[in-house]
Parts: sequence; structure tokens; C-alpha cells
Amino acid sequence: MGITAEKWQKMAEKMTFTWNKKKQSTAILFADGLTVREISEQTAIPVRTIDRWKTDPKFAAEIDRLTQMFGISSRAERLRIAKRIIRKKLKSPQATKKDVLDWLKYIQSETDGIKLDLAGLVEAATSKINSYK
Repeated sequence: MGITAEKWQKMAEKMTFTWNKKKQSTAILFADGLTVREISEQTAIPVRTIDRWKTDPKFAAEIDRLTQMFGISSRAERLRIAKRIIRKKLKSPQATKKDVLDWLKYIQSETDGIKLDLAGLVEAATSKINSYK
């Protein structure tokens, strides 16, 4: 007595990966840097289930895609914060050329692969600082 066709069908359905809200939420939490155990605690999804999902290429690819998106948005947020700080420094009478230059260097490091005219930015920042004095 072997496995019936109906049982094979049910087993195949379990093995076929289909997206649902739990899997999407889990992928987002992975991309945000949580561990399997942390995700399991937050979502009440068993660790073994999450481990099984991780072995599926579609799930792993989605985690990778989301991780890149988080990385891009995090970098963009850091740049926005740095720009705000530079604007505050430029308005401050205590701002020095070095303060602004340090922040401009930070921005350049965050925008690797993008050509920035650092000398032009320093010159513009310096003239702005001098206009406040």
C-alpha cells in the first residue's frame, strides 16, 4: 500500500512556495536585519518553518531585493541628515570651514560611484559661511 495520488498532491502543494502576508512580513524582517529567532518571536511562526522558507530561491531572492532597498533608503536618509547638519552649520556663526568640509567628505563617502565636485562644494560652503559673518 503506497501513497495515494491525493497525498502526493497535498505534499507537492506544501513543497511549492507561494507568497502570502506572513512570508512577505518575514522577508521584510530579514531585510531589516532580524535573526530567525527574533522573527519567530515577533511573528509566532515556528523557527523550522522560517528555516524552510529561507531555502526557497524565490524567498531568498526577495530577501536580497528588500535588503538592497533598505540599504538604499538608509543611505538616502543618512544623506538627508548630513545635508540638514550642513545647512545648520552654514547658518551658525561658530561654523568653521573644517566642520563643513568634514560633513562634505562624509557625503562623498556615502555617494561612492557618484562623481561629486568636492572642491566646488567646499567653495560654495565657504562663501556661504563668510556671508553669515
